[in-house]
Amino acid sequence: MLPEVRKHNANPTNYAYLTDRVAINSGQPEEYGTQVVYEGAGLGKAVPKSLRDPQNVDKRRAAIGMEPLQSYLNMMTNMHEEMNKPRSVNP
Repeated sequence: MLPEVRKHNANPTNYAYLTDRVAINSGQPEEYGTQVVYEGAGLGKAVPKSLRDPQNVDKRRAAIGMEPLQSYLNMMTNMHEEMNKPRSVNP
């Protein structure tokens, strides 16, 4: 898929998600931090499942047009909280 990303025939963000999913499912660390788990108190905060070379992840993400990892993790945490927030029932 990477050659097609380079030719602008494939979405680079989709490439990052696919790369990370394949890595995680084959027991390898992620490249881009797209696959998360939620850890900590309450509903938890999003963190990458496993990440290769965390110091340089934002460089890898920027190279394919993705936002910094912390921005992505904040968005994922907010979505997780919103999806799991109690809903009021109208009588």
